[in-house]
Amino acid sequence: MIIAILLVLLVISFVAMMIFSATSYKRLLKNYNKFSAEKVSCNLTGLQLARYMIACYHLKTNIALTDKDLNDCYVSQKDVVVLSHKTANTSNIASLSITAHEISHAVQRKNKNFIFLFSHFLYYVVKIGNYLMLPLIIAGIILLFFPQYFESAKIILLIVLCFFLSAVLLKFVKVPVEFGASKIAYNFLKDKKILNAGELKHAKKMLKVAGQTYVADIFVKIVVLFKKIGNSFRS
Repeated sequence: MIIAILLVLLVISFVAMMIFSATSYKRLLKNYNKFSAEKVSCNLTGLQLARYMIACYHLKTNIALTDKDLNDCYVSQKDVVVLSHKTANTSNIASLSITAHEISHAVQRKNKNFIFLFSHFLYYVVKIGNYLMLPLIIAGIILLFFPQYFESAKIILLIVLCFFLSAVLLKFVKVPVEFGASKIAYNFLKDKKILNAGELKHAKKMLKVAGQTYVADIFVKIVVLFKKIGNSFRS
């Protein structure tokens, strides 16, 4: 009876997470379009805010532009903030919220935030794993058929498991990194009086929805990772 209840709860949780994941990007896009239409009293564009934050925090971060909307990101390996032309050249709640968030990742890097650095380390582990996982899985399975190499096979498959768990862990670690960046961004916009009280309220919502989208992405990526592992065993 208890097992049946747990299975039902697991299925309900799975379905709820699927719905949350499927609608998260839609919610982000809805808020992005809504707040893109809300001009800010300071008249700063995203690019101007980026340069201002870089100066205030004494960063050496470079800025690059992309034509793809909502493709704004921070490339920590190169210390480069990538902003879409729309974000860089407009003055509204969405563009300033996104810009402040991405620059805040550079602040985390400069301050040597532990979670940020740990995620940076995991990124390289996962990158190595992406190249080695499939050949290691094949080698490990083959060696299992030879008794004299059984222990070696177990070690190889254990390494594969570690790579897999690192990829999953990276998704979880990135959540506090993202929410931490949003907090830095919000406090900067508030402390420097870049946005007024009403604008800050909307910026906070924009930053929160963006964070929720990343939480949903964890579930999607875990499903994809399990699918890749399954496909590897069928290869």
